[in-house]
This record gives sequence, C-alpha cells and structure tokens, in this order.
Amino acid sequence: PEGAQTNVAMSKAIKMAGDAHLSQELRAGAINFMALRNPQQYELFLKKLISPQNPLPVQLAALRTLSVIPGENISKYFLEQWTTLTPELRNEAINTFLTTDQRIKLFLDKIESGAINPGAISWPQSVQIRSSGEYRDRARSLLAAQDDKRKDVIDDYQVSLNMKGNPAKGMTVYAMNCAICHQVGGKMGRSFGPDLGTLHGWAPADIMTNILDPNRSIAHGYDMWVVKLNNGKEVQGIISTESSTALTLSNTEGVETNIARQDISSLTALGMSAMPADLENKIDKQQMADLQAFLKQIE
Repeated sequence: PEGAQTNVAMSKAIKMAGDAHLSQELRAGAINFMALRNPQQYELFLKKLISPQNPLPVQLAALRTLSVIPGENISKYFLEQWTTLTPELRNEAINTFLTTDQRIKLFLDKIESGAINPGAISWPQSVQIRSSGEYRDRARSLLAAQDDKRKDVIDDYQVSLNMKGNPAKGMTVYAMNCAICHQVGGKMGRSFGPDLGTLHGWAPADIMTNILDPNRSIAHGYDMWVVKLNNGKEVQGIISTESSTALTLSNTEGVETNIARQDISSLTALGMSAMPADLENKIDKQQMADLQAFLKQIE
C-alpha cells in the first residue's frame, strides 16, 4: 500500500540495488521488490543496471522490473537494445513481449523487418505466440515464412533430395566441411556449433536449407557476438558460457576467451551465424545427398 513505510522500504531497495558491494542475490531481490509498484519513476536507474558490467541476476531482475511499467515504451526500448542483449537477457525480454497483444505486435514487426531472427525464440515461446492472442495468425505466418535471400541456390539444390546418397562418402564430406565446428552424436569433430546428431529426425529439405542458408534460423545460443574491452581490444565468437561475473567466447579456431564483466566496454550481436553461407562452392549436389545419407543414419 501507499504510505510512508512503503516509501522508506522502496528507498532502501533502490540503494541496495545500486550497491555493487552487496551480493548479487541481495541486489536482485531489491530490484524485484521495486516491481511491487509501478517502477516508472525509476526507469532510468533500472536501464543503467542492464549493462554487461553488472552480474547477470541483476540485469535479469532489472529487465523484469522494467517490463512491469504499463504500455509499450519499455518494449520499444528492449528492441532498440536488442543487439546488446546476451542470449539469456534476450530470452527474458521475449517473455515480456508475450504479456499483451500490443507488445506482441511490436515483436512481430521486428521479426518481419528482419531485425530479429526467429531463431532467438524458444519452442515454448513459439507455441505461446502462435496459439493465443489477436496476432496468432500473423505469428504463425511469420514464424513459418521462408527467407528468399538464397532462394535461387536452395532451389538449384532441390534435385539433390532425389539423389541416392552414400553414407560412407557423406562421412568424408562431413569430415572435410563440418567437423571443424560440429560433432555428430557427441563423437568426431569439435563441439563448437550444434551437434548434428540432433538432425536425425529433420526433413531432408530442412537440413539442406539450413546448410545452404545458415543465417535463416540461427540456433539459439549460436549467433556471433563482438565484445569490446575497456582496453580497446575486440573479441568475436559465440557466448559458450555466461555467469554472473564473466562471459566465455569461443571462436571457430577453437580458442576460448574468458572475459570478466568489469572489463567489458560494449557487447553487440552480429546477427549472423559462424557457419559460412557459401557451402554450395564446396559441396556439390551429389555430395549434399551423401552428407544427408550420413547424417540420417546417425541416431
């Protein structure tokens, strides 16, 4: 309830939330407390807490508390900051868009414009956005839409779907082109990108499309980031681990870089996959059929 006691408690919560000497749990708890009333008057303060220098629980609590502010302005702010939000923050931000039809519309607008890759949406979130609300039909259409940027290449390779593949030769294709970044069933190759053993149940056309157009639907957690450090250096890679105090970036050469949050100047998503988008220059149509045969036999 409104009153002097609540105002004193809220002032104490704000002070705790901004105190970097307190534990991240206490700070996050204080930020969550601020969501018990409309936190609009603390908007600028909460926005400053969503920075890579702060522990992840503090950032997540600030994001959730900001989302309590009525209307769409905060949703617009999250969209403006999208390229700076790490995977866990993006996931939480998406949840805040699913609370009202107006926020869903903003989110779908960005998907349609290409500013947000549908691959950032988890399966439960996808089910929710496509199954309820005023914009469910539009969501179904957008999330099922095909990107035409590499349509000609994909159309050209359709003939490979009807070719008989040789699994043994496909294993060679995998070893030469895929093993540098992918394992199959936890074996062979390097665990940088998604495990290709998970593709066993996919339709051949979907496997081929994702090979030829890897930016179409980037697997959650496998998009590329660039981190600028306080000393001016930059590091690129996927965020392989994220803790309250540090990030670990992995690159295609197998190099892992641990970065303390306090050393980060800025963090930006590149909106692209680490996988090359010109594999048609290395894998011909018969080799595509062979690779598919190899992947489909792995369980």
